[in-house]
Amino acid sequence: MTVTVPKWQQFITESLLQSHLFSGLCLISNQNEVIYDYGTLKYIDKTDTKQLNMFVNKNTQETTACFHLGVAGRTFHFRIYYRTHVSIYATASGNQCGLTISKLPHGIFVTMFQKPTMSHKAITLVEDFTDRLRC
Repeated sequence: MTVTVPKWQQFITESLLQSHLFSGLCLISNQNEVIYDYGTLKYIDKTDTKQLNMFVNKNTQETTACFHLGVAGRTFHFRIYYRTHVSIYATASGNQCGLTISKLPHGIFVTMFQKPTMSHKAITLVEDFTDRLRC
């Protein structure tokens, strides 16, 4: 049986972008190089990619960590509110936006979503998407 792997843009569009829940997406290699970016995460700073890689690769269950992220000319202050061995969920001050950071075999996948998007809807789509990337 042959499995057809869709092209990346088609795959990401059908899996995430069609939902219109996300304001930004970014795929970052373990070497902190941006492989794919979209929307508000299009101009993420190299310093921030290192910081995100450090957070997701840290062996801790700490959920009170805070960090700053420069996105589209603005600096957001995020607080991690949930963490698993492969994912981090964070929210910005005043719950104005959310961020997911997902560990993959060769990098991380970051998504950003804004109000009025419900966190659980965005997180469910991201987890399904990244589960397929880990196969």
